[in-house]
Parts: sequence; structure tokens; C-alpha cells
Amino acid sequence: MATTIATVQEFLAINNDLEGDYELVNDLDFSGQSFSGGKVLGVFKGSLNGNGKTLLNITITGWKVQSNTDAGKTVGSSSLFEGLMTSSVSNLRVKNLTLDMRDCDRQLLHAASLGYYNLAAVQCFHVENMHVRLASVASEQVVVSGISSVGLSTSANMCSIDGVHVTEEGPQNENVAVRAFSINMSGTVTNSYMRDVTGADRVTIDNGENRVSNCYIATENGKIRSSAWPQFTRCYYDATRGVQDTYNTPFAKTTAEMKQQATFEDWDFEDVWTIREGQDYPELRCRVGVFGPLTAAEYDALDLQAQEYDAEGLSAQQYDNWGKWYLVESKLP
Repeated sequence: MATTIATVQEFLAINNDLEGDYELVNDLDFSGQSFSGGKVLGVFKGSLNGNGKTLLNITITGWKVQSNTDAGKTVGSSSLFEGLMTSSVSNLRVKNLTLDMRDCDRQLLHAASLGYYNLAAVQCFHVENMHVRLASVASEQVVVSGISSVGLSTSANMCSIDGVHVTEEGPQNENVAVRAFSINMSGTVTNSYMRDVTGADRVTIDNGENRVSNCYIATENGKIRSSAWPQFTRCYYDATRGVQDTYNTPFAKTTAEMKQQATFEDWDFEDVWTIREGQDYPELRCRVGVFGPLTAAEYDALDLQAQEYDAEGLSAQQYDNWGKWYLVESKLP
């Protein structure tokens, strides 16, 4: 049976047993705390079911040595976990994550929400508003990964990265790359997306030897891939906002096309995706349907009256769930 996590202190106590099974029962707000050493948790070998809850306002300072060298370069990294090994993370949202690497003097910097992982599975994991802070130091290259940095035989399914912001103090480093996923060595990425990245020179969905399918990217300077990797199927990017080149031509769509279900051939819009036709990019049902009750403003937008609620005889939780799905499926602005 999984150990329940109800407080920030209990979450941090995962460090005492990094091979355990855990389940969140509350949203956790880390405001006012700062974690040094480039991590919050160590190398995790258990399972973490977020249960539709959110980790809020996490600030991580400093950096850890990911490896001594990478192609002859010294490496420093920062992430929520030091790493994931033979583990799983699911049904979790991380909102307002700050990785402050201004004091890192390594030649290659890796910043990621989860960290590197090997033989691990991540599903229904969502990052909203990830901020990476850099200084003009000796770093020759900066790689920001929405989900992970390096991996072996890993999988990511139904994941999203919505808002990645890179800021630099002093002269700009002209070699800052943001990738939704950087899972190397025969991993799989399916039914996932990245949107709205600022402060990067290059933005791609993936860089590695993965099999990537049913994914999209929508941001300035964005594209699907940076080289001739052949493993992309049914992937798309907003070429109106992104980069157009030979490698990415097969994946290019206009903004208008990216907001039409017909563009996304053989995507599952019954169980995995939903879309407000002509208004928004596709959205993952697990992201919309799992996380949190409706706000008062959302209830007002739905125009659901108390007498209707009572007439249906729904419990408060049933009402929340029904209201969320109605909000998603309707054509409200």
C-alpha cells in the first residue's frame, strides 16, 4: 500500500526511503522555502502517484554534478529529483518551478523538471511555468528540458510543458536550447506537447534516439527536431510561430491548422485529447480532467445554477467532475 503524502514535510521525508511507493492527497505549496544543491529529492527508485495534485512554488538553487564530463565538458544540473531509476511518476502537476543556476560554473548546464531518468515511466505529468535563471559565466552550452535530461529505455506519455522561461543576467549566451524531452537511447514519447517558451535560441520537442509520436510544439523559435532523426510520426508544430527548415517541413502547420482536429491524423480525441475547434491547440484530457476543482469564475462561466445542482442530486465531487468536463467539451470562449 502506498504511503500518503499530505504535507510538505512528508514529501521531503521521501528522501528517507527513496524506494517507497507514495501518493499525494493534497496540493503542496513550497512558498518561502528554497532548496540548495540543485535538487529537492535524491535518486528515486519507487513510485509517486500525484493523484491529480499539484506541487506549487518550488525554488531550487545551486547545482549538482550530473557527470564529470560530457564530450569532454564539465556538467552541472538542476531538477526536482536527482534522478529516476526503475521508477514511475504519474498524475502530477508542477506549477511555478524556478531553477536558479546563476552560480554554476560548469561548461554544460542541464536544467530539467524531473531530472535524468533510466528505465522509468512518466505518465500524465504536467509542468506549468518553469523558470530557469542563468548568469553569464563560463558555460558553453545550456540545455533546458521540460521533463528530463538523459535516459535509457524510458517512456513519457500524456505529458505537457506549458510555459518555459529562460532569463540571463549580463551578456546573452547564444547556445541555449530548450527541449520538451531529452530522453536518449531508445525511449518513447507519446501524446505530449510543449507550448510558449521564451529566452531560448532553439526549441525542439525532442533530441535523441527516441520513438516520438502524436506530439506537438507551439512556440516562437519552435520546431519538431534539430537533425534528421527518423523516429517522428504524427508530430506537428506551429510553423507560423516556429522555425521553417528542411528537416521540419513534413511537420509544419499554420496556427489555424493547429487548432483544427482534422490536422491531427489518427490522434485519439475520444480518450486522450480534446480540442476547442478553431480556438485552441489540442489539450490532454488527463490534464484538464484530473487537476483540482473548478474556480468560482469557471462556475460562473458555466452558468450553472444552484437549483440545477440540487435538481440533479449530485454530490459536490460529482458536480466538480461533471462541471470540469462540461467546461472542456463546451465551446465557451
